[in-house]
Amino acid sequence: MLLFLQVTWHPTKPCLASCSTDGSVVAFQTDGSKLKVLQQSGAVSGCAWGSGYLLATSSEAGPVNVYDLIREGD
Repeated sequence: MLLFLQVTWHPTKPCLASCSTDGSVVAFQTDGSKLKVLQQSGAVSGCAWGSGYLLATSSEAGPVNVYDLIREGD
C-alpha cells in the first residue's frame, strides 16, 4: 500500500512536492501537472525545498540527496 509520508509547499514558487513509501518523489505545479518524478530505493521519509528549484530528500536507503529539478535530466 502506497503511503505519502510528506507533502511540502515551495516557499516562493507555485509548486509542491510529495514523498512516499514506494521511493517516489513527485514535484507538482499548482495546476496539477508534474514538474518532475524521481525514484529512490527505499521509502522517502522527507523532502524540503531549497533555493530556486532545489529539492532535498531523505530516505531509509542512505544519505540526503539534493536535486536541481530544472537542470536534472528527464
